[in-house]
Parts: sequence; C-alpha cells; structure tokens
Amino acid sequence: MLAVLLDAVAVLREQASGVCPHDRESVEATVRWFLVKDDVWPLSFATVCKALGLDIAEFIGALRFELTELGAPGLLKPPRPRVVPLTLVHSVPSEKPARSIRHR
Repeated sequence: MLAVLLDAVAVLREQASGVCPHDRESVEATVRWFLVKDDVWPLSFATVCKALGLDIAEFIGALRFELTELGAPGLLKPPRPRVVPLTLVHSVPSEKPARSIRHR
C-alpha cells in the first residue's frame, strides 16, 4: 500500500516539476485516485491512508502545498469534464425508407 501511495505522489511531483512529465490520462487518473472518496476498494486512497494511519485531509493539504511550491498549484484539482460539442444534423428525406436494424 505504501508503494502505491508513493508512486501516486511521484507521478504528481514529476509532473509538477517537469522532471518526468506524464501523459494527461495518467495524471488525471492519479488526481482522481487522490480525490475519490472510496473506502471499499482495497487500494483506494482512503483505504491506503487508513491502513497507514494517515489523515486524509492533512495529507492532501501537504501535497497541495508541495505541488504549489513546485509551480503547479492547480494540479490536484478535479479534472474538468470533457465536453463534446453537440452538432445538429438536418435530415434530408430520402426516396427509400430506412431499413430497421434488428438487434439480437
């Protein structure tokens, strides 16, 4: 459990400092791991903190402070949801009726 926690902290530290930048998906997944309130999954952040005797709020506060000192104050914020723009398609009546697709 300690190794999982240290790896997650390392990902954010490396991203914040620019020493070893990670892809966006890895960073977002790591941020979500820290912020999700899950105490059921054995390797969730909450479960790991409980097993190691760490205070969640204090740990997150210290990590946010460190990331701010490294120049990435907003790194430990929830990722913004990705929005897909809605495009309206005008249908043109066709001469042939569309066949219905049957699913099994």
